[in-house]
Amino acid sequence: MSNKILFLSFLFLIPSFIMAQSKLSKDFKVTPSTPYPVTDAGSKLYFALEDGKTISVKTRGEMATIQRFDTRTMKEISRKEYKDLPKYAKVQKVLQIRGKLFYIYEAYNKKSKEKSFTLYIREIDTNSGTFKPEKKLFTTSGPVTGQPFSWGLSGWGLLGWSGAPKFDISTSFDDSKILVRFRYKPTTKSDAKSNDKIGFYVYDQDFQKVWGEDVRMPYTEKDMNNLAYMVKSNGTATMLIYKTESKSLELLTLKEGGDKMSVHKLDIKRDLLFAKFDLREDVNGNIAAAGFYANGIDFKWSWGGGSTSFNCNGLYSFTTTDKGEILSSYDHEFPLEFIQQYVNKRERNKAEKREKKGKAGMEEVKMTEFFTQEDGSSIILAEQWYVRKELVGTNTQNVWHYRHMIAMKIDADGKLVWMKKLPKNQAGLSGQGQMSFKYVPGDGCHYLLYVGNPKNADLPIDEVPAAHKNGLGGFLTAYKVDDETGDMTKSAIVNMREIPYAGNKKPITAYQFSTGRILETESGLIFETYKKGKEDIMIHVDFE
Repeated sequence: MSNKILFLSFLFLIPSFIMAQSKLSKDFKVTPSTPYPVTDAGSKLYFALEDGKTISVKTRGEMATIQRFDTRTMKEISRKEYKDLPKYAKVQKVLQIRGKLFYIYEAYNKKSKEKSFTLYIREIDTNSGTFKPEKKLFTTSGPVTGQPFSWGLSGWGLLGWSGAPKFDISTSFDDSKILVRFRYKPTTKSDAKSNDKIGFYVYDQDFQKVWGEDVRMPYTEKDMNNLAYMVKSNGTATMLIYKTESKSLELLTLKEGGDKMSVHKLDIKRDLLFAKFDLREDVNGNIAAAGFYANGIDFKWSWGGGSTSFNCNGLYSFTTTDKGEILSSYDHEFPLEFIQQYVNKRERNKAEKREKKGKAGMEEVKMTEFFTQEDGSSIILAEQWYVRKELVGTNTQNVWHYRHMIAMKIDADGKLVWMKKLPKNQAGLSGQGQMSFKYVPGDGCHYLLYVGNPKNADLPIDEVPAAHKNGLGGFLTAYKVDDETGDMTKSAIVNMREIPYAGNKKPITAYQFSTGRILETESGLIFETYKKGKEDIMIHVDFE
């Protein structure tokens, strides 16, 4: 039996493992709240308010629950359940914008001849934790299909699909405009004959309509792959597409009053493959774009058969005007020394051999955050994650891997300021769970929080991080990256199996935790977790 099989058998079959003792940082103070009744829901979202309060919005089917929590007294202060959503309603997003909260949901009009969908919003009164009256935004003219899943090789003809919302809601960089985008169900199954019809509806920060159009795309699905979307502060909707026939990138723009998109060809490198592109408006009103690229696709063999693997070689970024004029472009290639950090000797040797052919890279790097700062610089955060069929014990199962993180800063001119690899190693059998990471902005720094194995407290760059299994305890850990220099430190915040709690003789264990529940407050962090006994608690982490 190979070492890999032995490792996986150990990782997934044992009911528990003994965690190495790791010294907790004194920079954080952990305070649990008074417990309160659990709310079972498939969607749980959390939002911080300016007055020391937080709001959670939880959705279970067609029922929504709004809870308010005081982070200073550490008590739940209100709870309101709503069962009056339309039939077939599905939440699309809860949007926090300029001090307001909007609950956005769609409802399928099953009895309509057109098989249409209607999009609604209900503003949440943050002072009382209650819904304001329902407002209808629009009804589609026909059936709507889900949004393409943007990870993997979606921009290059290998589209994947997920259970993502049918309506994508995004905002401009200054939160003055909101774009609602959706794709109509194609009338033909042939990509060579089908031109997508996409709805673009733009609103102001109060959800007053600015303009809206259903637009037929200028190319067939076979010749056009949609890489990225954005809305500018002036209300212009923008798309970045890849033309498969000419192997070129184009910028499509749509303004108020227009029913046709303007097409602008981009003069940038054509010999790269992109996993994902992101667009942002910069401080000068131009469009900043960034995407991780590969110069080829690898083929991986596993116990479940063969699969393609995106071998990421670096980050490509460019800045363009609305008319497609390229102002700057940069290829931020991963250095060999960077690729070789925190991998085993075999992988280091393999990277060195591939470097001679110009193919050294990192497996399955995917962008998670891309935003511009006040000085015009950009922060890019990414993570290695993938799903593979592997032998676990005597059975072949899907194993989710969430591995190293990458943090990069690019200045206002597009030049690389710093690039850091932040090691971690997480694996699980049931989706994301408590894996991946959460970004929280700090004062002159950036925090990346994740649950990891405490054995990795002082990890040399030539060693592989010890694996952490999803759901088996772990330490909530924070990487702190200095915005100016990129210098980073790592701190263990709390043992997820030994959270101090005054109401218990013994520490409590955090159940059903996910990094998506971590929320920034005025004095630190807060997150909700289940403590058993049909009770939830909030955990407050003060930065001391």
